[in-house]
Amino acid sequence: MNTEALHKYLSAVESKQVTLGHHDCVRFVVEALYVGFDRDYRAQLEYWDRRSAVVRLRRAGGLRNAASDAFGHEVPKKKLVPGDVAYLEIPQATLGLILPGYIAMKVGHTIHRVDFRAIDFGWKT
Repeated sequence: MNTEALHKYLSAVESKQVTLGHHDCVRFVVEALYVGFDRDYRAQLEYWDRRSAVVRLRRAGGLRNAASDAFGHEVPKKKLVPGDVAYLEIPQATLGLILPGYIAMKVGHTIHRVDFRAIDFGWKT
């Protein structure tokens, strides 16, 4: 894990408002994986704005299915480690990045630290 690069990325996106298709939970996780863990899932996004993001989510059948398309099969939380992706429904479906000691989740203008016990499953990256 490249802690310094990841910290810089998290600081840079902290104040950006979540906007579907531009600065959403999927892009947050995918970019953090690329910067902090050298894992590149950017090609799997298959969208570039709000309209194409809505089409992509509808085609997949929702966020959970779209994440499975990008990251593979779901695994239980006991198999997840830092650098993996978590699925949360707090207060709506969203993705978070598992980091040492917490899950980073982008909501509104803030990156929240969510307790690992809040999830049931996620995806290995």
